[in-house]
Amino acid sequence: MKCSGITSVFIPDSVIEIGAKAFSDCPNLTNVRLPSTIRNVNYGVFNRCKSLKVINIPDCIEEIGGAAFSQCDALPTFSLPRSLKKIGIGAFLGCTFKSIVLPDGIEELSKYSFRACHDLRTIVLPNSIRIIGYGAFEICDSLEEIEIPNSVTEIGSLAFAGCQSFKTVEIPYSVTSIGEGAFARCSQLKQIYVSKDNNHYLSFDGVLFDKEMKTLIQYPAGRDAESYRIPDGVKRIGSYAFAKKYKDPIQLKKVEFPYGLLEIGEKAFNCCEIEGVELPDSVVLIDEACFDCCRNIKHLKLSNSLEIISDYAFMECINITSLTIPPSVKHIGTSAFTSLSLDSVYIPKTVETIGYHAFALKNVHEVHIRYDNPIVLEKDPIFIPKELCDLYVPIGSKYAYSIHPFFKDYRTIITEDSNYPHPR
Repeated sequence: MKCSGITSVFIPDSVIEIGAKAFSDCPNLTNVRLPSTIRNVNYGVFNRCKSLKVINIPDCIEEIGGAAFSQCDALPTFSLPRSLKKIGIGAFLGCTFKSIVLPDGIEELSKYSFRACHDLRTIVLPNSIRIIGYGAFEICDSLEEIEIPNSVTEIGSLAFAGCQSFKTVEIPYSVTSIGEGAFARCSQLKQIYVSKDNNHYLSFDGVLFDKEMKTLIQYPAGRDAESYRIPDGVKRIGSYAFAKKYKDPIQLKKVEFPYGLLEIGEKAFNCCEIEGVELPDSVVLIDEACFDCCRNIKHLKLSNSLEIISDYAFMECINITSLTIPPSVKHIGTSAFTSLSLDSVYIPKTVETIGYHAFALKNVHEVHIRYDNPIVLEKDPIFIPKELCDLYVPIGSKYAYSIHPFFKDYRTIITEDSNYPHPR
């Protein structure tokens, strides 16, 4: 392994810069003395130095670069200098210290700054900080609380996602932007509070919304209620809004959707334990992996205005046994209905594009396709044991299907009136 013989490094004050990854992957390096003549700790300088325990960071340092101390497993709590202005992408990713105090002067925590610091219990943010970046504290499992100072204007997507020890969160008046899933999958989070002076967000019954209550941003995953009715007037459910970590014990079993809802965001209900989905006829978009891995859903009713069912939308919803795709649908994404327990599939002729293996299923015996010409399909939308399944196609199109590479191997190809109602 590279530089395995180095255990201690003393860098003299004559050095003005340490190059990127200079001591990366030195497994036995335990002690480092940095000079007072450098301004930055550059990218990956001590990345994966898994034995590093002692290091000084002098008062001249203004930036700790990306991955500078990433995966330094033995690094204990240490002091950061007052001169520090920025912490780079993944600078302390995967470190094991239990607490840290960020000095006044820091204005931005970059993407993944402290991601997966599983032992981190407390962190003090300074009043100078403006931006908490994408995934900055994602899956910091032991972090019990954080006080977001009034200087913060932006909380990035997934910034605190998976912080499973959070009980409550308070958003100060200064915050003007909260990214998708900023507080997702916090399995003990019961309430989200928002300053009454915040002009962009509000909390209604402990649930986070934009100020106009047009978008539901985050439902606290640790709430005890078994049902929740989304308030009237909500037009969009944000990405990760109800998502949970697989196998986390969540109480929520039922969600009621209001008429007027238009969109449901990416992974909004990922791995939830809701038992049924009945979408109002106002919904036009179901985003990527929206209900992915919702294994308790038994009843599914789609909107009659639905146009887009995105990739992986209902993948692994293994207890759905019946599916009606409304004639409004124009696009079905890749693996959208993979692993459902359907015995038949019906694809209306209004569907313009279908992703690869949109229907990857085991027990299907009938497939009904309403396309007069199968040439419109660029990818095989159905992955099933075709030799055990019958294919139903419009009258006059049997020959076209019988020579098409996606459909020629079905057990039998049967024609039926293309206006014949859905078999369900």
